[in-house]
Amino acid sequence: MAVDILPYGMLDGWSVGVGEVEHYELQAAPGGDTRSDNAVIGSTVVDSVSGIVYKKHTAGAGAGNWSKYMTEADVIAITGGDSVYDPATLADTTTYATVTAAETAANIGDSLDGVTISSGSTVLLTDLTVGVDGVYDVTGVSGNWSFALATDNNPNPEPGDTVQIISGTDAGNVFFFNDSNTWIVVPLSIAGIVSEAAFHRLYTGKPSIGAVLPLYTEENQIADGDTLTLATDKLDIKIGANPADDAILTGTDAIGVQLAALSAAVIAGTGVTGTEDGVTSAVINSFLADEFQTVKYSVNVQEDGTQNTSTFELTVMHNGHASADATGNPRIIRGAFGKIGSKITGLDVDVVMTGVGAAQSLAVTITSTPSVNIRWSRISATPAF
Repeated sequence: MAVDILPYGMLDGWSVGVGEVEHYELQAAPGGDTRSDNAVIGSTVVDSVSGIVYKKHTAGAGAGNWSKYMTEADVIAITGGDSVYDPATLADTTTYATVTAAETAANIGDSLDGVTISSGSTVLLTDLTVGVDGVYDVTGVSGNWSFALATDNNPNPEPGDTVQIISGTDAGNVFFFNDSNTWIVVPLSIAGIVSEAAFHRLYTGKPSIGAVLPLYTEENQIADGDTLTLATDKLDIKIGANPADDAILTGTDAIGVQLAALSAAVIAGTGVTGTEDGVTSAVINSFLADEFQTVKYSVNVQEDGTQNTSTFELTVMHNGHASADATGNPRIIRGAFGKIGSKITGLDVDVVMTGVGAAQSLAVTITSTPSVNIRWSRISATPAF
């Protein structure tokens, strides 16, 4: 086999022996010159200008019969600059002011993230205040380590770069450099996958492992077996198409607002109870005129030392409203009266109105000749006008 290394300018008048595989140098890519066109399959050419190596794969003339050996630049161009880093010994997610601060930490105990380091270790630093967050080569000796950006990887990370971790807290996990120029961890270890899967089952309400689709109580909009995403989309479309439904769901429609206000007023006005023992006169309850228009009470009175008992209901009302005080005598409406034993002498009910404006109030008073014991409760209250 003949091997000739000739400058491009010396090719004129040179002929190629039939069947001979050649390895030679040109000052350009092969194809279009006599020697390249006549070269047999398997011949190789080095472009002395670019340093690129070509190999002939098909007999005949023309550059299309030659294949170019890919360079590192070609690979980066094809992948868009993304790179998969060589696995790193460990990842240290601690915040360091500088690389020097990380070196200082490593010098204490010759370890980072619980992993013993040595010359030749590689460390992914993810949170430097000043400096490049990336993979660093470790050199030096015990207590005197030096970190330098790894040159066999992409020294300046770009979005899409990834690096897998061998040891430490993130052993088995992969770090991904995102569009925010931040390294984020993708849990690929068995423990990480199990933990992540368990969280997603809990979050979505999935009852167990496997192909289990949800069952819904109602099927007006969402059918059993719909995925969580599809169910959410259906509800969103339904609510978006019917703003009134949205208001009802959130309680912000007019009826909902009124019901909420009425409910709050009723709750505030009811459930109030009290006792008075051994008295001949007692104010059992009072309320602000601006708070309630009418208040209804249930009252039980028993004469002290006897079993003479009276029970009755009474409703207190006034004529005031938001912009005017109540006037005249408040009205007392008695109802549902009953007694056991003798009538309690002098038993009477009165309402005394005092104050003006927001301080105007009504006090319900019960009087009797003998001492009595009183039990009462406020059973309803109507908001004021």
